[in-house]
Amino acid sequence: YWENVDQSTQETLVNVLQDFYHGREWLQRDEAIRSGAMAAQNIMLSATALGYQTSPMIGFDIDKVGGIINLPESHVIVMMIAIGKGTTQAYPRGGQLPLSEIVIQNTF
Repeated sequence: YWENVDQSTQETLVNVLQDFYHGREWLQRDEAIRSGAMAAQNIMLSATALGYQTSPMIGFDIDKVGGIINLPESHVIVMMIAIGKGTTQAYPRGGQLPLSEIVIQNTF
């Protein structure tokens, strides 16, 4: 990340980021989840482009998985992703809400 950034800029950014997140554990966790979810989406899109099927997974014992992989206390599992070659077609999607119910424009 820092490969093309001079030392002064690195120090400035690190200080700004440390101040922004300091004492705001909820924001640190939210950022970890946000970043992890975006990384997961990119992994899934890349795997699909290579001809694999993917599925994000929930419903597993996060604490048990954390123990198996020796996850440090300061880390959080965002999701698990199954990636592989399918043996059957995926089930059809269950439906989708109309955009008019989920997109809000120019107001909240």
